Amino acid sequence: MLEQIPSIITESVIRLRFPWVNPISAEFSDSEQEYFCEPVPWSFNKPQLKMFYVLLAEVEEWYIDRGLPVEVKIYDLREVQGHIFIEAICDYEEVSDIIEKYRTIYMGIN
Repeated sequence: MLEQIPSIITESVIRLRFPWVNPISAEFSDSEQEYFCEPVPWSFNKPQLKMFYVLLAEVEEWYIDRGLPVEVKIYDLREVQGHIFIEAICDYEEVSDIIEKYRTIYMGIN
Protein backbone atom coordinates (compact mmCIF):
# COMPACT_ATOMS: atom_id res chain seq x y z
CA MET A 1 0.00 0.00 0.00
CA LEU A 2 1.33 3.42 -0.93
CA GLU A 3 2.56 5.71 1.81
CA GLN A 4 0.70 8.78 2.97
CA ILE A 5 1.32 11.72 0.66
CA PRO A 6 2.80 14.82 2.32
CA SER A 7 0.53 17.86 2.53
CA ILE A 8 3.16 20.06 0.87
CA ILE A 9 5.04 18.64 -2.09
CA THR A 10 7.88 20.53 -3.71
CA GLU A 11 10.71 19.54 -5.98
CA SER A 12 13.10 19.45 -3.02
CA VAL A 13 10.70 17.24 -1.02
CA ILE A 14 10.57 14.81 -3.95
CA ARG A 15 14.34 14.80 -4.50
CA LEU A 16 15.02 14.22 -0.78
CA ARG A 17 12.44 11.45 -0.46
CA PHE A 18 13.44 9.71 -3.70
CA PRO A 19 17.21 10.21 -4.16
CA TRP A 20 17.18 8.02 -7.28
CA VAL A 21 15.42 10.90 -9.05
CA ASN A 22 18.45 13.18 -8.86
CA PRO A 23 19.65 13.84 -12.38
CA ILE A 24 22.65 12.06 -13.80
CA SER A 25 24.86 12.73 -16.75
CA ALA A 26 24.65 10.19 -19.54
CA GLU A 27 28.45 10.05 -19.60
CA PHE A 28 30.27 7.38 -17.66
CA SER A 29 33.85 7.16 -16.48
CA ASP A 30 36.15 4.27 -17.30
CA SER A 31 34.75 2.42 -14.30
CA GLU A 32 31.19 3.22 -15.48
CA GLN A 33 30.33 5.26 -12.41
CA GLU A 34 27.51 7.76 -12.75
CA TYR A 35 28.23 11.46 -12.60
CA PHE A 36 25.50 13.49 -10.97
CA CYS A 37 24.79 16.80 -12.64
CA GLU A 38 22.99 19.98 -11.63
CA PRO A 39 19.23 19.58 -11.92
CA VAL A 40 17.22 21.85 -14.15
CA PRO A 41 14.53 23.38 -11.88
CA TRP A 42 11.05 22.02 -12.46
CA SER A 43 8.17 24.32 -13.28
CA PHE A 44 5.30 21.99 -12.42
CA ASN A 45 2.14 22.99 -10.56
CA LYS A 46 0.94 21.39 -7.30
CA PRO A 47 -1.28 18.67 -8.88
CA GLN A 48 1.57 17.71 -11.22
CA LEU A 49 4.07 17.48 -8.33
CA LYS A 50 1.60 15.35 -6.39
CA MET A 51 1.25 13.04 -9.40
CA PHE A 52 5.04 12.71 -9.65
CA TYR A 53 5.27 11.89 -5.95
CA VAL A 54 2.64 9.15 -6.31
CA LEU A 55 4.38 7.82 -9.44
CA LEU A 56 7.72 7.58 -7.65
CA ALA A 57 6.15 5.98 -4.57
CA GLU A 58 4.48 3.38 -6.79
CA VAL A 59 7.77 2.62 -8.57
CA GLU A 60 9.57 2.28 -5.24
CA GLU A 61 6.80 0.06 -3.88
CA TRP A 62 7.14 -2.24 -6.90
CA TYR A 63 10.77 -2.91 -5.97
CA ILE A 64 10.07 -3.25 -2.24
CA ASP A 65 7.23 -5.75 -2.82
CA ARG A 66 9.71 -7.97 -4.67
CA GLY A 67 12.49 -7.56 -2.12
CA LEU A 68 14.66 -5.78 -4.68
CA PRO A 69 16.78 -2.66 -4.29
CA VAL A 70 15.44 0.32 -6.21
CA GLU A 71 17.43 0.10 -9.43
CA VAL A 72 15.93 2.81 -11.56
CA LYS A 73 17.31 6.24 -12.35
CA ILE A 74 15.01 8.98 -13.55
CA TYR A 75 17.40 11.31 -15.31
CA ASP A 76 15.02 13.73 -16.99
CA LEU A 77 11.57 14.95 -16.08
CA ARG A 78 10.12 17.80 -18.11
CA GLU A 79 7.09 19.10 -19.92
CA VAL A 80 7.15 20.03 -23.58
CA GLN A 81 4.01 21.37 -25.25
CA GLY A 82 1.67 19.70 -22.78
CA HIS A 83 3.40 16.31 -22.84
CA ILE A 84 5.47 14.90 -20.01
CA PHE A 85 8.82 13.34 -20.73
CA ILE A 86 10.13 10.96 -18.11
CA GLU A 87 13.47 9.50 -19.10
CA ALA A 88 14.60 6.57 -17.01
CA ILE A 89 17.16 3.83 -16.90
CA CYS A 90 15.38 0.66 -15.80
CA ASP A 91 15.70 -3.07 -16.41
CA TYR A 92 12.10 -4.02 -15.67
CA GLU A 93 9.26 -3.67 -18.15
CA GLU A 94 6.75 -3.47 -15.29
CA VAL A 95 8.43 -0.33 -13.96
CA SER A 96 8.42 1.18 -17.45
CA ASP A 97 4.69 0.38 -17.60
CA ILE A 98 4.11 2.28 -14.34
CA ILE A 99 5.93 5.30 -15.77
CA GLU A 100 3.92 5.08 -18.99
CA LYS A 101 0.66 4.94 -17.00
CA TYR A 102 1.52 8.27 -15.37
CA ARG A 103 2.50 9.85 -18.68
CA THR A 104 -1.07 9.15 -19.77
CA ILE A 105 -2.56 10.46 -16.51
CA TYR A 106 -0.48 13.64 -16.87
CA MET A 107 -2.35 14.56 -20.04
CA GLY A 108 -5.49 14.98 -17.95
CA ILE A 109 -4.07 17.25 -15.23
CA ASN A 110 -1.88 19.77 -17.02
